[in-house]
Amino acid sequence: MISSPCKNCERRNDPKDECLKSCKILHDVQEFHLMTAKSICYSAIDCTEESRYHIKSPSPAAMSPF
Repeated sequence: MISSPCKNCERRNDPKDECLKSCKILHDVQEFHLMTAKSICYSAIDCTEESRYHIKSPSPAAMSPF
């Protein structure tokens, strides 16, 4: 299970629109989502105290170089 990248951030209560411009972790999560969007094999819904979010992750077979 992937936990929210904002969970332990000191700016976790700030509006995410402000963080999107400068946060490397949020940028990497978005990039991962864009790279794997065409070959999604697994998805799940998780939640934090603040909100629910959808997690998409490729299966191990999709990540295999062979």
